[in-house]
Amino acid sequence: MILSAWSQTLAAKPLYKAAFSYFCLICGAYIVLLWLPTLLREAGAAGLMSIGVLSTIPPLAAFMMKMTLGVCSDRMGERRWHSACATFIGAASLYLSVWTTDDLMLTLFSMTCVLAFTSAASNVLMASCLDYLHEHMAAGGMAFVGSVGMLGSFIGPTIIGWSKTATGNFQTGLFVMASVLLLGGVLIVSNRWPSTQNNP
Repeated sequence: MILSAWSQTLAAKPLYKAAFSYFCLICGAYIVLLWLPTLLREAGAAGLMSIGVLSTIPPLAAFMMKMTLGVCSDRMGERRWHSACATFIGAASLYLSVWTTDDLMLTLFSMTCVLAFTSAASNVLMASCLDYLHEHMAAGGMAFVGSVGMLGSFIGPTIIGWSKTATGNFQTGLFVMASVLLLGGVLIVSNRWPSTQNNP
């Protein structure tokens, strides 16, 4: 029974695109979560207190955006474009950060948008997976998507660190990861789930 459920889950091709899309989103979110204090310091923030206070803004914005986008998606009964558009905005914000690393307010603004929109997009993406998965496939399918996605929590920040070490700045790494986010958005748009869903 367990093997049968797993084979059905892994045979669901849209799940692979969803998993890689989630990976891209987690890459973007964890760049902000792990590198924000350093980016703020490089942009001119002085003192641990000011860096700490400024670092609370992106998570608060992410909380509000998650609730807003989730409610909007539920009310409209639409997942794909809500998730994709939020991902594209997150990618655009990360591209913006490439050229604003020496400006404190613009860095904070871009990083806030990245975390807010990627976090919100990931929630809606997971909801779309749950809509598709049948009851006996839901836990395994969500585990697969989540496990692949969480690899981004290591890979995304690591690429930024390698870039900083190799080039002495953050621009190259931020550009690469913005492109990864953009790819995630394209995958979300192209990922059309079958019409037979768990929650029509």
